[in-house]
Amino acid sequence: MPQLFNPLLRRIVVFSSTSVITKQDTEVASERETIRNLADAERRIAAACEQHNVGWTILRPTLIYKEGRDTNITPLSRLIRRFGFMPLVGGGLGLRQPVHAEDLAIGAIAAATSAAAANKIYSLPGGEALTYCEMIGRFSMGCNCRDERFQCPCCCGEPALSWQNRFFRPRMWQWARA
Repeated sequence: MPQLFNPLLRRIVVFSSTSVITKQDTEVASERETIRNLADAERRIAAACEQHNVGWTILRPTLIYKEGRDTNITPLSRLIRRFGFMPLVGGGLGLRQPVHAEDLAIGAIAAATSAAAANKIYSLPGGEALTYCEMIGRFSMGCNCRDERFQCPCCCGEPALSWQNRFFRPRMWQWARA
């Protein structure tokens, strides 16, 4: 980070994740490690900025999407298009608050130009909370696909989704279990 700091730099806006708050106690060890690293990076950025007299703002979005460009929604949309259904482990009742990448860009510019936002952390959830099932339904409509879901009981989740590595990143399925 030292290469970032120069006499002209007055402000830094960085993106983190609300997972720093919401996933601290996750049962998935790799996620806990990622969250610890992210929280540590936030602390290091704030400390380095303060040491160099640079204002900082940390933005923590929830689930980011941008049609065809994200690593969250786009793979799920591809799955729905490819197979015509979405496998769901459990009831799909977990809540998500998707936020569009363009909204985040607007927020970052606003934070960078606002003295009131200096040296603060903001959570940036999407405009509405949707159950995972509702979110899948909206993706299906957006793909012009039928809203078909394959309900799989939690006890059958791992065997039923054992084919996941052939098509998707394993991390996506940890996220999708809701």
